[in-house]
Amino acid sequence: MPLRLWGLLIFLIFPLHSYGQDFSANERFRFDGSGVLIISSARDTTGFFNWGPGPGTGRISLHWEGGFLSVPDTLAMEAYPNNNLAVPLKAGFSGTVKNKPMLLEDGIYPITGNVVLGDGTVQLVISTGELEIHGPRVRYRHQESDLNKTRANFLLIAGLLILIVVLLRRSRRILRKGS
Repeated sequence: MPLRLWGLLIFLIFPLHSYGQDFSANERFRFDGSGVLIISSARDTTGFFNWGPGPGTGRISLHWEGGFLSVPDTLAMEAYPNNNLAVPLKAGFSGTVKNKPMLLEDGIYPITGNVVLGDGTVQLVISTGELEIHGPRVRYRHQESDLNKTRANFLLIAGLLILIVVLLRRSRRILRKGS
């Protein structure tokens, strides 16, 4: 629940400057045609990503540590291989970083501050991870180190539970032999 509030707070604090500006002078700042936003591991069921209502009526949001995606609840999103989520983008998709237009050229860009991207329908606010842009395809990857730490913690807990079960069974056997 607090993560949802943080996402809404980020969404409200950092205004979407790119919608009021005209970047037609330089086409490197926005997409001319439609595209797709791919959010890596967004369909993962381990709890990194959470869906919720809002902000506003007729919208839903996907939030995670370091990011927030807001889309209309009628938008048809697609499953993408390896638990990824594909969100369709309209022409005019653009972004801002540190209140300046973000170049949308091919490449991999590490996210070190707040980045706001949108097309008037889809709104993405991210503060960690990396963006990979290849033509009209934008792929967002959150920080792998956080994922690996969480998975390592789950494996450690599972290993400890197995060890406890084995030791309890062994102690029962010893107690039964002694009686």
